[in-house]
Amino acid sequence: MQSAMQKEGTSFLDRPVLGGIRLNWWTLICALLIVMIVGTRLWDLGPRAYSHDESIHASWSWDLYTGRGYQ
Repeated sequence: MQSAMQKEGTSFLDRPVLGGIRLNWWTLICALLIVMIVGTRLWDLGPRAYSHDESIHASWSWDLYTGRGYQ
């Protein structure tokens, strides 16, 4: 039994990747803005120090992960 794509003579590779999404200027600008926001947030993240609140949450999370529980 052949699949519907093989019956039509079109391969999976012949179909458009984003066939259901209409790309216009508004969606392109929004997508680029989101990519820029995420990129600037994650840029040079490794050497940054934790803030006080982040360090407390990381410590509590590590205690839960290693089985020491929440006290």
